[in-house]
Amino acid sequence: MSVRRHQLFPLALLLAGCSANVSGTTRQADAPCEGRAGHGFEVSLAINTGGAATPQKAAEAQSGRSGWRVERKDSNGVTLVADRATRHAMQGSDKTWQVDSGTDC
Repeated sequence: MSVRRHQLFPLALLLAGCSANVSGTTRQADAPCEGRAGHGFEVSLAINTGGAATPQKAAEAQSGRSGWRVERKDSNGVTLVADRATRHAMQGSDKTWQVDSGTDC
């Protein structure tokens, strides 16, 4: 049976699970929640190829929402924001982008 990489992403999220964020935490990604309840996730990517052409497209594919803009860059990738949600995307060895963490409020 052949399994495509994009079919593994939902499984990776399921295995990674979601973590509840408590207001007042110091994580930068929680800032859009501004004290309101939200949830976040982090994924360890086993494969760093086969992502999207841009970080915005990676965030759209992962979240199902549009309107992502780059808020800041770091040594591991970029943080994107849309409304009260954030996503962190990293660039793989094939120069495509994949989401590895985020928050939703």
